Amino acid sequence: MKTLRLQSMLRSCSLRATLLALAASAAATLASGSPGARPDPQDVARRVCVACHGPGGHAVSPMFPHLATQPAEYIAGELRAFRSHRRDDRAARDYMWGIAATLDDETIDALANYYAKQTPVTAPVETVKKADAGRQIFQAGDPARGIPACKSCHGEQGEGRGTFPRIAGQQGSYLQHELQALRSGTRPASVMQGVLTNMDDSQIESMAIFLSTQK
Repeated sequence: MKTLRLQSMLRSCSLRATLLALAASAAATLASGSPGARPDPQDVARRVCVACHGPGGHAVSPMFPHLATQPAEYIAGELRAFRSHRRDDRAARDYMWGIAATLDDETIDALANYYAKQTPVTAPVETVKKADAGRQIFQAGDPARGIPACKSCHGEQGEGRGTFPRIAGQQGSYLQHELQALRSGTRPASVMQGVLTNMDDSQIESMAIFLSTQK
C-alpha cells in the first residue's frame, strides 16, 4: 500500500513538474511575439492554452478546468484577475500569472469569446450512476443547513450566466478540489465561501459528480 501511495505521489509530482514547464513555455511563447503584433486568439488557444486546457477547451488533466462553453464574461474576468494577481491561489500563481501577464484586454476578450463558442464536453458514462446524490443539492439546496440551490446563480442546467461560470460538464475531480478551496478560503471568493461553509465533503463530492454528468 505504501509503495502504491509513493508511486502515485511520484506520478503526481512528475505531472505537476511537466505542467509547470508547459506553463512557463507558454508564457515565453506569448512574450516572444513581434512587438506591436496582436495575437490571434484561436492561434493563442491552439499554441498556448491547449497544453493544459486541451483542444477546444476540453481539458484532459483533472488539474485544469474545461473552458469550452464557459460564459465569455466569466473567462475574461478570471483572466484579468490572474493578470492583476487578484486571484492568487496556488494554481493561479503556478500556471496563470505568467501567461495572463502577456495578454492585453482585446486578446483576453477575444479568447473568452472563442472558448464560449466551443462545443460542450460530454461526461463519461461511468460517472452518471453516481450523480443522484448531488442532483438534489444543485436543484433545491439543503435548507436545513442553509445551503441555497446552485441553479439560482449558475443556471437551470449549470450552464453559467454572466460572471457565474459554467459548471455543467466540468471535470468532477477539478470541481471537487475547487469547491473545497472556495470553502476553506484558499481560493478567495466571499460569496461562495458563505454558500459552502455548511456543505460537508460528501455533499461536495456528490455535487461535483452530478455536475460532471451534465451537458
